[in-house]
Amino acid sequence: MKELKQQDFAAFRSSLESDRQSIESLRVMIIVSIILTAILFLLTYIVVFDYSTFPNKEIIREYHLWITVGITFFSLIFSFPSISKKYQRLQYLLTVIISQNFFGWIFFMAALLSIGRLPEVDESKVISLAGMLITAGILVLVLTLLRLLILLHRGAFRIDSNKVESRSKWESLINSKKPIIMVGSVGLALIIISILNSIDINYIQEIFIFVISSLIFLAMQFVLPEQLVILYCKIKFKSFNYSKSGTLFPYNSSFKSRKKKKGLNP
Repeated sequence: MKELKQQDFAAFRSSLESDRQSIESLRVMIIVSIILTAILFLLTYIVVFDYSTFPNKEIIREYHLWITVGITFFSLIFSFPSISKKYQRLQYLLTVIISQNFFGWIFFMAALLSIGRLPEVDESKVISLAGMLITAGILVLVLTLLRLLILLHRGAFRIDSNKVESRSKWESLINSKKPIIMVGSVGLALIIISILNSIDINYIQEIFIFVISSLIFLAMQFVLPEQLVILYCKIKFKSFNYSKSGTLFPYNSSFKSRKKKKGLNP
């Protein structure tokens, strides 16, 4: 990617221009994630943990707990505005880790723990399903990353490309419809749960959790390459970062004393 210029990544700047991934927005997201991660962690390892045939689940829960505690510790540190502004690239890296832990690993475990509750699913079948799910996740990640790199080299994300305009419209649409999307999502989830509770089919809830959790896990592998590209841009290009006042640096801005100061922090 060394031969790619700043203009080749122009479309990825739209989420920063719309303030969806501004320092303050990410800071709020980090604070909210502390509570949501704790809730989802407890639901995963309490509600669907018992009676599951998932092998070594106690050991995995312990390791995952300490990893989540570590993420929460850094989340508390970056909840302070002064820290977030000073180390905004580390802040973005932390949000990537948080999102992958929340929507990736926790839902991955929820899928396998829930399917392991079925009487006909033993340890060998759970291990087989875990292998298939991990393989599918790796394939999605690699193929998405390769496609992204090919499009970058073709100039699909430059300023004059259609993707810049389409992504800008998409960002505006998301910001304007965010309350509706949130309310609609919660409403849809409640409707699905009520329907499942009314259906007299054994273990339908476990199957539903497995399917939805697996899809969310795979979706996060689809999102990860773009997150990594934006992180790369924040490290390499000043225009993907914010000033102390919270405004995005102008396009084509350059770092001063780049050779003297290297690392993740501006």
